[in-house]
Parts: sequence; C-alpha cells; structure tokens
Amino acid sequence: MSLGAFIYINPRIQNWLNLAQPGEQATARTQLQRLGNKALKEHISHTREVLVDTVWSSHAAAVAAIVSTFNYSLKTKKEAIKKQTPISDKPLNKQPGQLSIKKADGKHIGLDWSTGLVFGQAQNLARELMETPANLMTPTLFCERIKKEFQRMKNEPPA
Repeated sequence: MSLGAFIYINPRIQNWLNLAQPGEQATARTQLQRLGNKALKEHISHTREVLVDTVWSSHAAAVAAIVSTFNYSLKTKKEAIKKQTPISDKPLNKQPGQLSIKKADGKHIGLDWSTGLVFGQAQNLARELMETPANLMTPTLFCERIKKEFQRMKNEPPA
C-alpha cells in the first residue's frame, strides 16, 4: 500500500477529478498522489518529537518507542549524518512503576519509562552491532565500540 492511500482528498478536488476526461483523470489523480506522498514524506522526515500514550505499561511503551525509531545507517560523511533527524520520545502521562524485576540480591527494581528507555537503547545497540557487516566490525573494532558505549557508566563493585 502506498503512502498516498492515507492522504485526504478535498471534495472540491474530487469533483474536479470527476469532471476530467478518463485519461486526464488518471494523470491528475497520479499527480495528486505524488504530491501527497511528497508532503507526507517531508512531514515525517521533519518530525522530531513523538508523544506516546503509555496505556497500561510505561516501561513497555518506552521500549517500543525507542525500538521503533531505530535507524541503521552506514553514512560516514558529516553532511549526510547532519541530515538525519533525531527523534525524541515523551510519555503523555506519568505512571508509577507497575512491573518489577527481581535482582540477584532479592531486591526489586520498578519498571517505568526511564527503565524502558534503557532497555530500548540496549536493544538498539545490539541490533546495530548485529547489522554491521563483518568487515566493519572486527573483534578489535567491536571491543573499541563496547568500551566507548560503557565508558560513561560507573564501574562499582556490588555492595
């Protein structure tokens, strides 16, 4: 299904299409569909913020929001990287942690929006490492990448 199927056609334009000759009607409809597709693609490419209704689980909604915005690209030119629009996800409402995970020491961790963001980012990192071709992800480069990812985390022994 093309993106044009979701474009609303103004009734005045619909009447104009109905008055056109059969060959002209198809051409006009095709042109409208192309314009609609272009407008929709431009709108989607300029969208920077996604508001998420957390419904029953803010953790699951956050994971889904982050995983759905995954974009794998091997672009290395600075101009191409700058053209990529980062997407931010925000919950529509705040919810307390409803679910929890039991840690090894028996304590529970509440699962909320912030933990969902961490889980989603971890899954996207795993997807990126998996999608990278072997010639671009040698064992040495893999170790360097993992060091870079975990560099900002504190390495404290468990208390």
